[in-house]
Amino acid sequence: MPLEDASVPVHQAAIQAGALTPYSEDQAPELINRFSTRIDEVEAFRQLAANAAAADPDCQVISMVEVASTSTTDDLRFWVECSDNNGDPVRYNFTEAELKSQS
Repeated sequence: MPLEDASVPVHQAAIQAGALTPYSEDQAPELINRFSTRIDEVEAFRQLAANAAAADPDCQVISMVEVASTSTTDDLRFWVECSDNNGDPVRYNFTEAELKSQS
């Protein structure tokens, strides 16, 4: 017996165009400086965080995907802002370890 019924579509929230705009030196100099050694990983994890939140049926549209201010260079953390079916905000938080386990 299959684990998933192929006839049931997998939920995938829409991701707004600006939600994953890469961080740049002119827009976020402190962030670029703080995570300079891992900035490519930060961007990759932002995409993973967006994908993880997008799979939740409560998330309909993703508006922001950001590295959290609580992050350190050894422990990156991310948050994703979505809106639900009613247009109300829903925030998802992910650690680097959680995202690595999902990829």
